[in-house]
Formats: sequence, C-alpha cells, structure tokens
Amino acid sequence: MQTPFQYLVMFTDRGFTPATLTASVGETIRFTNTSPLLLRVSVGEAGSPTLNHGEYWQYTIESAGTIEYRNLEDSVTGRITAQ
Repeated sequence: MQTPFQYLVMFTDRGFTPATLTASVGETIRFTNTSPLLLRVSVGEAGSPTLNHGEYWQYTIESAGTIEYRNLEDSVTGRITAQ
C-alpha cells in the first residue's frame, strides 16, 4: 500500500527534478528513480536503500531549515527549504 506524499522529486539522467523546492514541516517528499542509473538518496541524516529504475523512497520533513539531498552514487545534489 502506498502512503500519501505532497511532493515528487524525480531522479533523471540529468539529475534531480526539481533541484530545489519549498515545503512545510510534516510534509512528505517522494524520490523516484526514473533514470537507468542507481539512486541512493541522502537527506540530512536519513537515507534510502539503493533504488533501481522505477523504485521510490519517501522522506517526511521533521524540522524547519535548509536541507540538502544528494545521490550518494554520483554526488548530484538538490535542496529543500523547509518552513
């Protein structure tokens, strides 16, 4: 069963789309791998398992501030501004 989310961040062969977003504490972001590459998302101290094409992982924002996310497989980054 899928859980609800407020934002979708796709990882493509060009990186994260969107690369930046503004969200609120308590909202959930779904990171989906739409590329042929492997994706291992790191958001703050949280991290996903390795995601193959079509797989996803969700992160719920716990505190306000600027949070960087990155793909640990190739260091592509993005940023969340949490309110």
